[in-house]
Amino acid sequence: MNKNTKKTLLVLGASGYFGGRLVPLLLDKGYRVRSGARNPDKLTCRRYAAHPGFEPFTLNVLDQESLDNACQGCDAAFYLVHSKGPGAGGKNDFASKDRTAAQTSG
Repeated sequence: MNKNTKKTLLVLGASGYFGGRLVPLLLDKGYRVRSGARNPDKLTCRRYAAHPGFEPFTLNVLDQESLDNACQGCDAAFYLVHSKGPGAGGKNDFASKDRTAAQTSG
């Protein structure tokens, strides 16, 4: 049995470019992978979605409670999130929104 089989990793930003490539690599290495996204439909359509070690998880990195729930039982996390939408007041303050999300996740 692979020594990584029982380790659970959380991948935040799994529906993005890097996360979408990282998740199958981790699964192939024997890790259990919980993949977080605001819209889990973006994850359940992936080719690895049927893998027994894969768990899609709905979360919002700006919401502390959803992050706390996602982290339950995880041994480590990958934070691969970046803002694409407008910030407060419709402003495109991506840096500020990313900082807030990272601080919430910290």
